[in-house]
Amino acid sequence: MLTPYEVIVKTALPAVRGLLAEKLTKKYGLKQKEIASLLHVTQAAVSYYLTKSRGKYVDHLRDTEISEMVEKLSDLIVKKRPTPEELAKEINKIIIEVVRKGYLCDYHMLLEDIGEREECKLCETILEYWNTEDR
Repeated sequence: MLTPYEVIVKTALPAVRGLLAEKLTKKYGLKQKEIASLLHVTQAAVSYYLTKSRGKYVDHLRDTEISEMVEKLSDLIVKKRPTPEELAKEINKIIIEVVRKGYLCDYHMLLEDIGEREECKLCETILEYWNTEDR
């Protein structure tokens, strides 16, 4: 059984970065090296995101409110050039929304044989933890 964070790292995070790389390429015409610099990752990682070798679940987020959040973040990245810490904070906000909207459960079911979606408590567990004051 994967932990919630393993599912995020294997699916949601690369999908969000993949959407970002895609937006920065298509909307702004940026090259992989430029995108890598802006996202604080390697050029090879950007290549993986764009070819969906990483972030293959990106299509599950397209045409959702997550895509709109990524669009706004891509604009912010180009205009303000956030530090790695600022960018991580913004990506984290998007990941939290991925969890809140239940997309993480969808990914989890693709990774492991869960059975019925209602049986998956991954999002519930992680949101419960994030909402406690004693963490």
